[in-house]
Amino acid sequence: MYIKSPMNYVGGKYKLLEQIEPLFPKKINRMADLFCGGLDVTLNTDAKEHWCNDVNYHLIEIYRALRNWGADDALFRIDSTIKTFGLERGNKETYYRFRDHYNKTKRPIDLFILLCFCFNSQLRFNEKHEFNSSFSATNSLTDARRDNLVKIIPLLSGIHFTSMEFQRFDFGMLKPGDFVYADPPYLIANPTYNDGKRGFTGWDEHLESLLYETLDGLTKRGIAFAVSNVLEHKDNRNEILDKWVRDNGYTLHHLHIDYGHASYNIKKPKCFTDEVLVTNY
Repeated sequence: MYIKSPMNYVGGKYKLLEQIEPLFPKKINRMADLFCGGLDVTLNTDAKEHWCNDVNYHLIEIYRALRNWGADDALFRIDSTIKTFGLERGNKETYYRFRDHYNKTKRPIDLFILLCFCFNSQLRFNEKHEFNSSFSATNSLTDARRDNLVKIIPLLSGIHFTSMEFQRFDFGMLKPGDFVYADPPYLIANPTYNDGKRGFTGWDEHLESLLYETLDGLTKRGIAFAVSNVLEHKDNRNEILDKWVRDNGYTLHHLHIDYGHASYNIKKPKCFTDEVLVTNY
């Protein structure tokens, strides 16, 4: 049974874990998750040491706060805040009042609460780094999400968190036996994360190529890596990814996703997406 993150992060890999986790190395000394997002992959990968990085420091601040407080204190703070502000499913007025409050105080726990009540749990900011995700009439802090929060908090104590652009990560500390996982924004299939409108730099062909060059460097040093990405989406194909895999002889694993029960080998539906995992071992 895999652990589900309470973040409900857009682009999270929870539903694909049963396919990608068995493809990881069986023994991992140090694991580095370069685009850790909601932590679904890290929380479900056995390693002696975990390093989680994400360019969105607001996200990393949530994890650090939860780790420092522990489950009981964190839940007390969350429940007290929800009660104080009168947050409830379908209450648009209190949501926007609370969002304004967060943008003044920037308390990480308040941001987690906002993610529970906002549209699609989208972690979006404007250029001033003010949280600007819109209200959802159906979202709230559900019992399932609360249970998932309680499950992950004890695990956070064993994770080293960093927040920087992936190219600034300290790859020099890695050695053979270590493992790097990368789940970057998808160049051809993830406009929400590519557009640079989350208050952070968007994703483009230059960064895509730079990531692959960085991973090539790990291969030369005997360090294993796995990359999640999309090779084909609708009528678009990630030519940079395709060429990189072919030129270097990396292993391409096609993942199985339910596209309305359409067969991969029969006919591609209009919404067809070829999600893959690339490994250098």
